[in-house]
Amino acid sequence: ELSNDISLNPELFARVKQVYEHPGRLRKEDRKLLEDTYQSFARSGAALSDADKELYRKYTSELSGLTLRFGQNALAATNAFTLNITDPKVVAKARGEKGWTVTLQHPSYLPFMTYSSNRELKEKLWKASNSRALGGEFDNTEIVKKIANTRLKIANLLGYKCYADYVLERRMAENTKTVNDFLAELLAATKSYADADYRTVSDYAATLGFKGQLMPWDWS
Repeated sequence: ELSNDISLNPELFARVKQVYEHPGRLRKEDRKLLEDTYQSFARSGAALSDADKELYRKYTSELSGLTLRFGQNALAATNAFTLNITDPKVVAKARGEKGWTVTLQHPSYLPFMTYSSNRELKEKLWKASNSRALGGEFDNTEIVKKIANTRLKIANLLGYKCYADYVLERRMAENTKTVNDFLAELLAATKSYADADYRTVSDYAATLGFKGQLMPWDWS
């Protein structure tokens, strides 16, 4: 709300615009600062009509709440999962311990995925990690859709075809096409090497007695 109050303040933007349109003789650094300041205001709705400013304020407020809820759900889903290992055959190796609890927190998750020899449990843990907040009590599915739709509304309101074009305009790539072309080029150039890496690791695993297809939860 404070950010909107600043960027949508007509008197403040009028002063920024006045300097932007009549900069006088400025050093290179000052010209860059002036341009960035003006663009920051314009990209935050300052140049919109009064009616569109209210829409911008509404959409950005909604987006702020949605992204906050997304993060809260992701964290809650991470904290809610525990894998309790009490199998006597496994626990017997624990030097008298009654068992273990493994979580999706990285200090617990990563060592287990790296060093455990129990493939079934690793599969369970990997799938739980990669489906966090997808269904259940902390479901983010509808929130993700609302975030995407709200971002599109903001981009369209500011004159952009999509949110990616809006975000990329002031970055090195500048537009969506550049990014998509780069990703396609990268895929074409590296896919064969990734396949070769997979075969190398798979063949190595086979020499150690591994049977079946190497899956994501086996990789670590």
